[in-house]
Amino acid sequence: MRVSIAITSYNYERYLEAAIESALGQTYRDVEVVVVDDGSTDGSPAIMRRFADRARLLFKQNGGQGSAFNAAFEATTGDAVLFLDSDDVLHPEAVAKAVAAWRPGCAKVHFPLRIIDEHGRPTGGLVPRAPLREGALEQDLLTSGMYVSPPNSGNLFARGFLEQVMPMPERDWVYGPDCYLVFLAPFFGAVGALREPMAFYRRHSQSVTNITTASAADMVAKLLDMLENDRRLRSLLERFTIDRGLALSPGAVTSHWLHLKLRLALLKLGSSASPDDAAFALSMRLLQAVWSAPDLDLRGRFGFTAWAVLTASMPVRAALPLVRLAYAPGDRMAVVRAMMGAA
Repeated sequence: MRVSIAITSYNYERYLEAAIESALGQTYRDVEVVVVDDGSTDGSPAIMRRFADRARLLFKQNGGQGSAFNAAFEATTGDAVLFLDSDDVLHPEAVAKAVAAWRPGCAKVHFPLRIIDEHGRPTGGLVPRAPLREGALEQDLLTSGMYVSPPNSGNLFARGFLEQVMPMPERDWVYGPDCYLVFLAPFFGAVGALREPMAFYRRHSQSVTNITTASAADMVAKLLDMLENDRRLRSLLERFTIDRGLALSPGAVTSHWLHLKLRLALLKLGSSASPDDAAFALSMRLLQAVWSAPDLDLRGRFGFTAWAVLTASMPVRAALPLVRLAYAPGDRMAVVRAMMGAA
């Protein structure tokens, strides 16, 4: 089984070398590495050229991450493809263990990631925190529209699946193109899972999902990007299921606990996702979703219950530290210390 590792990069010269080295350093031997630069204006192209004898390099005009994914996939030849973010790092045995977990009919194999800081130091956190499910997840998607999945670098996709959904619509997926692949994969086959973290997810100030140290305004902007991604996902699933004659639940995506958590966080930061949103009603819906979610264990359910009740009861903007807490995997102790220092 040949595996392609496709690295897409834009202005991440500080982290790019480590990502490429981790891809080239896999213990699994039948690996090809493709690196795509999406019009970087920093020193990334020069870093890439150091690896010209060991990786296939592509340089393109800036078009967004979805565009880079399309270019990268077109350049790969592997039976399976892992899209590695250029600020993340693979464990040396990531591909070997993912291939060992592969079964006939798999659309993807996924695994959790350990969180590291900008210097590569472990923070003690994992992403995702909730356990990863495996098997046939199509019905779950038709009901809830989502399932717990690692971010981009924690997914090894079957080429047969990718050939049916790529190229992705680039204008729709400038931000978060892994969402497009992650939530279509279960319609094309089973999902395999590793319990052991096999990659490192870097948290740093440039990351579009890092709101731990962001200002309140930047937090709102990043959460609104996440909300827009949820809306795109809902539209994608609607179109896809109609074309396939499948029945998508009216509450798919919008009733999932991840989406409801996002809406409650935005509401408490003074940026309602809907004119009908109210804190108490959202918190009750979130609690119902959390306690019926198959992908949360008892600890997770109690944790989100406490968070929902506390966040809903706080005045608008006063809930800022609690929102940081909810979106700070691996950074929670730093957030708690800051909260205590401000008390």
